[in-house]
Amino acid sequence: MALESAYNPNARSRAGAVGYWQFMDVVAREYNLKIPQVKITRHKTKRGRVKVIRKVVGKKDDRKDFIKSTYAAARYLNDRKRNFNNDWLLIVAAYNYGTGNVWNAMARSKKENPTFWDIKNYLPAETRSYVMNFIALNVIFHNYEKFAKNELIYETAPADYSSTSMMQ
Repeated sequence: MALESAYNPNARSRAGAVGYWQFMDVVAREYNLKIPQVKITRHKTKRGRVKVIRKVVGKKDDRKDFIKSTYAAARYLNDRKRNFNNDWLLIVAAYNYGTGNVWNAMARSKKENPTFWDIKNYLPAETRSYVMNFIALNVIFHNYEKFAKNELIYETAPADYSSTSMMQ
């Protein structure tokens, strides 16, 4: 939520994602969140031009409800855990870029069981940055006392570091 909306229920992305967890309309509906419907009508003007009128029908948007959207995000992430073999860096990449897009990047890597590090060059810069920010937040959250006292030492991870241990 910190990465998605900075805890702002009224956050709206350029792509149209809304709320605490930045759900797009299709995914919000898939996870049973109620969202306002947009009714689009077209009228011809006297000059023969088409005028498009968008009217929002209903005001309830569960994407802005902390509890409902958080439960939906938890279900969504749990589903992605199964899709990506509990690899949190791939899960986070999929949250940002879409499951199908990450699967495509995995296929393009031509590796049997690719990790985020294997596919990162097949992902857009925004998604790569998003995953790096996720890693940074995890380091801070798991070491907050040291971070708050400015005692957190940043070292290079060992070569055998696994992204599946990220959320443990």
